Amino acid sequence: HLKDNTYFTKEKININEIVKDVQKYRDHKEIINFDEEMLRKKNFVFTPGALERLTKLNNYITAGVPVLLEGPTGTSKTLSSEIICELLNRKLIRFNLSSETKSADLLGRYVGDSESWAGISLVNGPFIDAFENGYTLLLDEINLASQECLQFIEETLDSGVISTEIPGMPMKEIRMHPEFR
Repeated sequence: HLKDNTYFTKEKININEIVKDVQKYRDHKEIINFDEEMLRKKNFVFTPGALERLTKLNNYITAGVPVLLEGPTGTSKTLSSEIICELLNRKLIRFNLSSETKSADLLGRYVGDSESWAGISLVNGPFIDAFENGYTLLLDEINLASQECLQFIEETLDSGVISTEIPGMPMKEIRMHPEFR
């Protein structure tokens, strides 16, 4: 029932507070001194823009602000995310999207399982794994994702809940972990 959905009982969101928090991290100009030796081992190219991107990414992930990195191929967007997650000791799950990706691909899939009485079992997809366990999820090439897939992501992030129905089982609600990024 809709009346039981916690989305409708939560306090009003203060958009001004959210904007203030985002601006605080966006306007923070102090560049972090990263371990240059570790970054060189990862073939990271040092430029003022790259170090600024690492700093902003660090600040946003720490604060729980969603991040969208855009730019030409080969400008270390993915590598920057991997480096920051390593430095913050956060598990990173990377998933490539395409126009063929469906929300079911993010949720999970059935696989053969000789230990199961049915011979198959459900394996959580990358979105549920990160969402439920508080990991960082990198959705690579999100600009290629289908409208259906983007709508699923948006609805889930807005509500903080994944409601999924697995054939033969009751509706399952998965709540967003506070450390999900």
